[in-house]
Amino acid sequence: MISLVAQSPRDQAERNRALAPGRSILVQAPAGSGKTDLLTRRFLRLLSEVDEPGQIVAITFTKAAVAEMRHRILSELERSGLREDKQEVGDDFSMETLARRALEHSQKLGWNLLDLPAQLRISTIDSFCRDLALQQPLLSGVGGNLQINEHPEQLYRRGARQTLEMIGSADSTLVLAIEALLLWRDNNWYELEELLVKMLGQRDRWMHDFVLQRDPDWESLREGLERPLVRAIAATVSEVSELLSKVPRACDEAMQLARFACLSSGGTHHQALAELADFPCGPFQSGDAFEEARQAYVYLAQLLLTDTGTIRKQVNKSNGFPKDRKLEKQRILSLLAELKAIPGLAAALDSVRSLPPARYTEEDWQIVRSCFTLLRHAAGQLKAVFAEAGTIDFIEVAQVAQQVLRGEDGFPTDAARALTDGISHLLVDEFQDTSRRQHQLLSSLVSAWSDQSGHTLFVVGDPMQSIYSFRDAEHELFARVRDRGLEVRDSDALFLDSLQLRANFRTEPGLVHDVNDAFTKIFEKDDGSGISFSTTDPAREPSTEDTRFQLHLVFIPQANRNQSSDSETIRAKREISEQCETARAAQVVDIVALIRSHSERMEKARKSGKKYRIAILGRTRKALAPISQALREAGISFRAVDLENLRDRPEILDALALARALLNPQDRVAWLGILRAPWCGLSLEELHAVAADTAATLSATTI
Repeated sequence: MISLVAQSPRDQAERNRALAPGRSILVQAPAGSGKTDLLTRRFLRLLSEVDEPGQIVAITFTKAAVAEMRHRILSELERSGLREDKQEVGDDFSMETLARRALEHSQKLGWNLLDLPAQLRISTIDSFCRDLALQQPLLSGVGGNLQINEHPEQLYRRGARQTLEMIGSADSTLVLAIEALLLWRDNNWYELEELLVKMLGQRDRWMHDFVLQRDPDWESLREGLERPLVRAIAATVSEVSELLSKVPRACDEAMQLARFACLSSGGTHHQALAELADFPCGPFQSGDAFEEARQAYVYLAQLLLTDTGTIRKQVNKSNGFPKDRKLEKQRILSLLAELKAIPGLAAALDSVRSLPPARYTEEDWQIVRSCFTLLRHAAGQLKAVFAEAGTIDFIEVAQVAQQVLRGEDGFPTDAARALTDGISHLLVDEFQDTSRRQHQLLSSLVSAWSDQSGHTLFVVGDPMQSIYSFRDAEHELFARVRDRGLEVRDSDALFLDSLQLRANFRTEPGLVHDVNDAFTKIFEKDDGSGISFSTTDPAREPSTEDTRFQLHLVFIPQANRNQSSDSETIRAKREISEQCETARAAQVVDIVALIRSHSERMEKARKSGKKYRIAILGRTRKALAPISQALREAGISFRAVDLENLRDRPEILDALALARALLNPQDRVAWLGILRAPWCGLSLEELHAVAADTAATLSATTI
């Protein structure tokens, strides 16, 4: 592999800067850029600077990544120890030099890292939280054991059920809350229990102070919860208003046409828009004003847009414009044509229809209050369940760790300062996959440093590789820390030097260039995710083989998710569904044909005792199922991991049929399966001749 890599990548200066022991640094490292290598070098560099190896803490997100990093560091130290030449090898930033200096420092201070590697503090973030929580075991409520239950669903269910069973308790507030929620869910006790179990499994998202307060200020709480709704409406309404202003008097003309449609249809069409005295215009000063504006734009969208969110192409009697009223029809068609010429208007106006109301209705607010009351009691009940079981979950560990680091006043605790003063350097891998809870934990940890001089934070990641959104990963946190620093106190932040790696050591140059070209076009349009594509530079020497990269793209429109029964919407959904099925079928045919084109090379490799592997990756098992079926029909052998259940394999079904027939000679279906199996091989016609006689004597006997 070394022979394939250029001696010095173009971003070598950035890599050297990343090893500065006194700087806090954020590194964006795309796939194949040598991220683990950089972390290893940073760790070795710091080992030659600190007084104790435990002053360096490296955190990643999987046990496999922990094992790999530990193995890389120890391997370099062992290799350095076996090297006979103890003189300087390479430059100051080479792996050999860094490992040699770290080993010499270890021997000088008597660490004996090769014999006692447990001194290296490399762990997953969950393990790190557990270590913090063990410093204050009483906070967990289960003592000093802190045994973690990796499958705590039954504990959640027990806590949820015990909470709901308190409907007969003396706590009138809780009783009323349970009764209100049962009434809301049509008295479906099981559904309410399932919802509560799910919420307990996600309690790190909602366990804020206002939920846990026994007597909260409900009005202030309501205002705080409605504030984001108002902001969302304000942003969208302002955008639509600005776009509509490009067509003078468009709203007034739309209201006049809505009044005509209302009159001509006897009040069945566009009545709400027609009854407005004036169309709301900004600036809006209150939540009620924004709500009025939102409703007005929803009415306007119903007049101008189809259910699929596009500007109407025509109107007819079903829209309130009879065939004989040509003047009014011409007026609205002219208005629609002018509005269609404004880029982005249709999408912006359609987005108004998906906005929530600016204020809760009184009925909804009572449900929200009841939810908060029930959740507060359920969280307390779960703690009791944890104490009874003697185990806790990862969320509880993280919450205890957060309590250890930050007190109720929001400032670092004395225990936090004592703990964190022993951590001089913090390294975080896969930073793009941190959740808000983990981000807050890191913030609390850095805040507890009594003096930031002599302490560094080193984070590395790549927003383009963020894949753990299902585990609450927030990729935008990476950009926030890069641009604004890590929030450590209310008004302070720890700013990190930002570095961008570009060299790709993993992939051959032709593939790197093709990926750069393709994804530059794919990411050309901003999709609102905040992630932009960064090109990479090939660091390997070009291969002599032909190009092995071909990109086959099929872009298919997504069906509208609304549940409208409008004929136009149903037809559009059906067309999109047919396009998807056609594209998938064509893709399966292409995959089989591509694999067939390698038949000669596969056979040649098999005869020479070599391996020739072709991998097929899919997003889901469901997507791979038709491909496996097509390969089987084409007679192409393949191996699938966790794709087909063993119980669904034909040979297993045949064996089960034989076993059932032997256990129960009267099992007619089992005997038919045996006759159809490969060892007997009767055709369907032969089975029909044997078993299809309707005579009572034959039907009553075993085959």
